[in-house]
Amino acid sequence: MKIKILVLGLIAILFAGCSGMRELSRSYHVKTYVDEFENYEEYRQRYNRNPAGIFVGLVEMDALDLRIRKYSTGRKEYSIIVYVERPNWLYIQRVPFELKVDNKIFEFLFLNHQSHVLEANKVQEWAYYKTDIESINEIMEAEKVIGKLYGDDGFIIIEYRPAVFERWKEFLEKYDKEILND
Repeated sequence: MKIKILVLGLIAILFAGCSGMRELSRSYHVKTYVDEFENYEEYRQRYNRNPAGIFVGLVEMDALDLRIRKYSTGRKEYSIIVYVERPNWLYIQRVPFELKVDNKIFEFLFLNHQSHVLEANKVQEWAYYKTDIESINEIMEAEKVIGKLYGDDGFIIIEYRPAVFERWKEFLEKYDKEILND
């Protein structure tokens, strides 16, 4: 009887964890910033997580965020932010980020990168890449999107799920009214 209760308890925890991970994968944060020296407002999506299984989500996490800078002159700049959280360093390279969008390859120019050690076996790294609204719209409409991110010892391949791009649409509708596919 004790074993049955223990097994049922573990199953309940597993399902609660899975639904919790699903909830985490649905949410993202928006960080806003106003630069009075360069005269722009920035809207940056953070932690637009790629849905993953419970065990993968505990070990590593990927996110694909957007950043919009709106200058007082009316000019806008768009960036894709590739975020990875791993047990080991990737050491993101200062080379283009590649996305295979259905059967078309996009290369996004490297802008900047940052890293942060969370704990002994968890490292966050993210890099910013220049893009445009036309590319963003094409990516959001794709059926399959795969990223290739280069590090010191090679590269990693990340398949991004449709939920990531549904959140891109939501973010753009709220912070950038000029979506091209309306």
